[in-house]
Amino acid sequence: MYKALKTGFLALGCFIAVLSLQAQAPYRTQPQQEQSHGEIDPALLIPAKEAYEMQKKNLAVFVDVRSRFEYNAEHIQNAISFPYKDISMTNQFPFPKDKSLVMYCGCPHHLSGMSAEILKKQGYSQVKVINEGYWGWKQMGLPIVQGPPEALKRISQTIEGQLTDAQNHPLAYHDVFVEHLPTGQLEAARTNSQGHFQMHLHFASVLPEEQLAIGLKDIRLTRLTLKELEKPLKLSLPLKTAQAQ
Repeated sequence: MYKALKTGFLALGCFIAVLSLQAQAPYRTQPQQEQSHGEIDPALLIPAKEAYEMQKKNLAVFVDVRSRFEYNAEHIQNAISFPYKDISMTNQFPFPKDKSLVMYCGCPHHLSGMSAEILKKQGYSQVKVINEGYWGWKQMGLPIVQGPPEALKRISQTIEGQLTDAQNHPLAYHDVFVEHLPTGQLEAARTNSQGHFQMHLHFASVLPEEQLAIGLKDIRLTRLTLKELEKPLKLSLPLKTAQAQ
């Protein structure tokens, strides 16, 4: 009798423990979901060397989504130029929906990742993004085409900041853009769960006194020089804009 009761209590305890674990499971996995939210889909990313093997076998069209200014300065050999801005404003991408595409940018893969996401929504099924971006490709000594020497003089600068609303609440998973308006050079980064972002600029032909435009896709928030961008940025959306978001 005692043994039967003991067995029954043990079974009941196991049942309660299972129910408890099931109830706790969503809370246990939530931080992982939050961490990955807003990131470029990892399934889109392809290592540069693997992309190079595809290029050697002529298995894909390589698409440079940086500005045409950057493309003309230097680009991956045999790549075509189709800037992110053009991709984001048209659904007339000039290739069949089943064409294999390898996209790249320089940040190292945020603009190209956003471009790939746009094309995936339009029905393009074979889209990949070079994980290391153009600069990683170049650093590996893979084939590139370079323009005139003056176009190759670039600044490399890391920008950090935070995006908030008018009440100073962090804005998570928003795309922040920095653009050199005269040449159309563009870089982007996505804010994390606390509204923070980090971006790597590789711009050419930017004068010290020139201002770069900083904002969201359709909202220009401020203009700052490279010197001013050395300090952490505090970007805040105007009240009406933040409410619309």
